[in-house]
Amino acid sequence: MDGTHSALVLITSALFIAMVIERILEIVMATYTLFEIKCGWFNFWNCRAIHLQKRLHDFNINNLSATEKSQKTSVQLAKIRERVIGTLLARLKIDDPAYTDVASLSAAKLRHFSIKFSLKVLGGLLGIIIAVLVNIDMFALISQLLKQSPNSAPSHWLILLHQILTGIAMGLGAGPLHKIITALEKAKQKRKTH
Repeated sequence: MDGTHSALVLITSALFIAMVIERILEIVMATYTLFEIKCGWFNFWNCRAIHLQKRLHDFNINNLSATEKSQKTSVQLAKIRERVIGTLLARLKIDDPAYTDVASLSAAKLRHFSIKFSLKVLGGLLGIIIAVLVNIDMFALISQLLKQSPNSAPSHWLILLHQILTGIAMGLGAGPLHKIITALEKAKQKRKTH
């Protein structure tokens, strides 16, 4: 098998591993949902939404006095804070709140956001572990596929960084990994033509 075929096999393997990670995460999610229903963990998300709502309210009140102390820096920080909190609240707010004066957080949206974030982190870690253990380096594979020889041998740390990035891409799923592979191919081909 020549270099092109082995690179294609490794890229296909990386896509397969990404799909396996997606299925593992779906099983984890289904198992968690089962235990959540059986054990009555839904109250946890209600308590977390109330706690987060109180913290955001206290955070806003405490920062009002800080804004009065140092105007210039606090105004910039307040703008950043408002953007971050606004984005978070937009994802977690109830669509039709009972009282319009109070910002209400949806426990269901908080649960969905938290679980989705946790599964992405878990998938990334699982992808990194697999990529490092199996020595999958997507950057080297694309270079090999496009028959570009590196100018010098990459350092161990660069290879490890490439494996970590490949693992994160694999952990995010087959769709993002395919987009990364396509973007890398286009970038290498543009560099090759110029």
